[in-house]
Amino acid sequence: MSTPPDPSPLRAFELEKYARDREHELELNRFTHRFEVERLKLLILLNGGAATAWLSLGQSDAGLDPLAIGAAAFWVIGLCLSVWATQAALETQRQFGRAYHSRRRADEAAILATSARAPKADDLEPGESHVAAFDRKADTARKAGEASAKRVWRRTICCTGAFLAGAVAAAASLIG
Repeated sequence: MSTPPDPSPLRAFELEKYARDREHELELNRFTHRFEVERLKLLILLNGGAATAWLSLGQSDAGLDPLAIGAAAFWVIGLCLSVWATQAALETQRQFGRAYHSRRRADEAAILATSARAPKADDLEPGESHVAAFDRKADTARKAGEASAKRVWRRTICCTGAFLAGAVAAAASLIG
């Protein structure tokens, strides 16, 4: 059996770039996931913990105080918003993962263009190459991920606002 010819320097560079891009994609996904999870865990713990502590440690005569009830309500709302933000963060991560995957598939299609093992896009538009189809999918997923990330940020602000509103209501309840 003969050995395959040595790849040209340009081909070797393309293969190494592909491998490095794949490593970067995986590490970026891991880091983004860890960051989003930790941020949302903090919001869930703040709102859920505050509501639980307030209801558990509150004085019996404060139970009917509208401000005390309002504080607990804000924290429960913040907890629900945190769960909603977590779901949006998951969708954001999925969209960015799709974008990187499609971009990598475009690179594979370009590198393996003359090979039978080259990936084929399943939704080619008339006159579109497989590389262009994967690039189009990547752009669409990236834009969806960016829009979803904005929703996560808005929901995060709302969660934080609910926590602060609950803290103000609790303080007012204790003072008044």
